[in-house]
Amino acid sequence: MKISKPRMALKVLRLMFWRIIKRKWYLPEVPEITVDHLAERLNSDMSPLLLDLRDREHFDGGGQNKYDKDGHIKNAMWIPFMELSSQFEDLPKDKEIVTICPGGGMSLIGAELMTKAGFKDVKSLKGGIWEWAKKGHPLVKATETTKSSHEDIKPSSIKDKDKIVERNKILDMKSTIEVHHTLDVRNFLCPIPVLKSKKKLKSLKINQVLEILTTDPGSFHDIPAWVHVTGQELLVSEERSSKNFRFLVRKLK
Repeated sequence: MKISKPRMALKVLRLMFWRIIKRKWYLPEVPEITVDHLAERLNSDMSPLLLDLRDREHFDGGGQNKYDKDGHIKNAMWIPFMELSSQFEDLPKDKEIVTICPGGGMSLIGAELMTKAGFKDVKSLKGGIWEWAKKGHPLVKATETTKSSHEDIKPSSIKDKDKIVERNKILDMKSTIEVHHTLDVRNFLCPIPVLKSKKKLKSLKINQVLEILTTDPGSFHDIPAWVHVTGQELLVSEERSSKNFRFLVRKLK
């Protein structure tokens, strides 16, 4: 069946409009910078301050993902996402800042938090360190000098992720948790799982529980970090099978 050019153009416009509207539903109003644009800026006299929000082993180049084995962008400052808010007083509020994470989701949340805290010019690296590595931009591994320069940033006082996961698996087996809503974001990549979870949780009432199902490996780090920094309660965080993750989050505020 033939479709006239005007009708085809109308279909394309409708599709574009639908995608733009849908994107607005879950993306926070935080500007992003592409990896190519950032690479150009780093080679100029207008280099922004880089904040790498990943785990220490990923920053150092010890991650399991192939894009987490090569380290970080040169001159980036390491502040783990869990510690970001506690470092606000030590960061310049009038300097351009770019937040970095594995895939671009956690950095969006971090940039949003910084903007609300009064920072004037914060951007998120679109696609994160994975996109940076895919495009062939250089990464460096941590040296002893780099490690010593970050000794003042102490590990968080909260339990580490492994202990949280172990505790929640026991809790999940021994108690009945009422789930009020299920969010299925399987087959979506970072940053969609975190951003859709954030939007869905806003619609819940206090003390209700949201079940989140994902297949993105990055969500196993991103969702617990997001839950902690927003003051909610992570009841369950588990890998049910290969690349099949499940979280239970209780809304506290």
